Amino acid sequence: RLLGQLREGGPGGYGLRRGAAYGLSGAVKGLGIASLKGYGVLDSLKAMVEDKRDAQGREGSLQAFECLCEKLGRLFEPYVIHILPLLLQCFGDAAPQVRSFVLIWSCCCSCWGGG
Repeated sequence: RLLGQLREGGPGGYGLRRGAAYGLSGAVKGLGIASLKGYGVLDSLKAMVEDKRDAQGREGSLQAFECLCEKLGRLFEPYVIHILPLLLQCFGDAAPQVRSFVLIWSCCCSCWGGG
């Protein structure tokens, strides 16, 4: 259900997507890092980033990546390698909200810096 809410649009859509991103990161933290693959969370988020017809879905998936990065910290770092090529493509996205969230996400990753 949270993954579906990451695609929501319309009035209040941003709030729904943001809330779903925080909820998803909390659920993954509670269930354990293995739930990212066990429940297909990563595959679903990757598919949303790759869907060029749905800017809100791309924005929602980037919000989820940001929240996962923020809440899981270094535990999420090994998964970044798998999604980095998709995120780099988002820097050139046609939708400005997608570009802004990939920039926020990249700043979040840069905080891991010198340990």
